[in-house]
Amino acid sequence: MSRRMSTTQSVTSGFGATPVNDGEIDLDWYLTVADSSTTIDVQRSTAPTSGFGTIASDLPGDNLFYMDDSAAEGTHYYYRLEVTDSTGTYDSQPVDGWTAPAAPTALQVIGAGSAEVDYSWTNNSGDALGFQIQLADSSGTYQTVDTIYGTYAIGDTVTYTDDTTSAESGTAYRVQTIGDGGLSMPAITGPTSPSDLSATTVSTTELI
Repeated sequence: MSRRMSTTQSVTSGFGATPVNDGEIDLDWYLTVADSSTTIDVQRSTAPTSGFGTIASDLPGDNLFYMDDSAAEGTHYYYRLEVTDSTGTYDSQPVDGWTAPAAPTALQVIGAGSAEVDYSWTNNSGDALGFQIQLADSSGTYQTVDTIYGTYAIGDTVTYTDDTTSAESGTAYRVQTIGDGGLSMPAITGPTSPSDLSATTVSTTELI
């Protein structure tokens, strides 16, 4: 069986990698070389031209999608397809995608007064460069009030004081991790109160 390197255009059309969350990247493609004997191996690496390992093998030639749900958070991956048909084996050129950083948890108000609100959260990302802090306006739309940057280890408790609002404002907050792959899903508190408020991680359609 022969083997040759090929350009993406000669093996696939529209080969793309779409990050979904902190543990999933979806791949889709259309084969421009295929027959009834065609099989596809999906390969992944953290380098653009070397170190590729197979993460899915012998997919049928009419398969146009693969969900990589084994990806690590905050990681830059490269993917390529190894396509085998009756004429030989071909490698597509790689495409790349970042997974988002892991979302913070345990976001809660730890103190509130007439001129400020203090809150904290737990960092869960090894890719955390900082955090985006937002609060909801009167219509419920979240507006960014600050971004903070620093060095954060997994499990660190991060604290922040917002001196632009007060406990009486009844404002909801959300915090997202900033990483090389963009923004995480948010952790959200309810209206500001020094009571014991837990955080909820929700999905987001926000593009980064």
